Amino acid sequence: PWVKIPRGDVNTRRIRFLLTANRMPWNVPEDVVVLICFSKPDGTEGEYDTMPDGTSAWEAEGNVLTIDLPPQVLTAVGPVMLYTSIRKDEQVLNTFGVEIRVCAPNDDDNENRIDRSEDYFYTTRVMLSPNTAQVNQYLSVEETDSLGRVTKVKAVDAAKGIVAISIEEE
Repeated sequence: PWVKIPRGDVNTRRIRFLLTANRMPWNVPEDVVVLICFSKPDGTEGEYDTMPDGTSAWEAEGNVLTIDLPPQVLTAVGPVMLYTSIRKDEQVLNTFGVEIRVCAPNDDDNENRIDRSEDYFYTTRVMLSPNTAQVNQYLSVEETDSLGRVTKVKAVDAAKGIVAISIEEE
């Protein structure tokens, strides 16, 4: 399936997934975590469960899963592949991918448009992870947003992260 959306739309687009199993409605269980993943034609990508303003990027009611599209999904013209991952405890259920055909808008004067295409990783219920790491490294906060929420982590060698503390007795 695919949907056509103009580049630069900001906080106005949602996609609804009607979930079924054996052609019968499949209700989203309570206490799940939904992670939304996308890749853009310019090589940037993202994983999120939270919008830039800190609100949840998804909601589920019965067999309908509704996701919001943050601005970064719609910054690059071309096919954007998007899918969701529904997680509960050790179980993971992925939806089939949806192609978003991002097209150039008719009006380039949209003052709210975000022109710079970047990766978008913003999760609050799923732990962020670096692309690679090694045994005995730990995760260090590399970036936060204006509200202090973690937006990027990196793997750091344990020896580099040790801070010596000296205590003097009086």
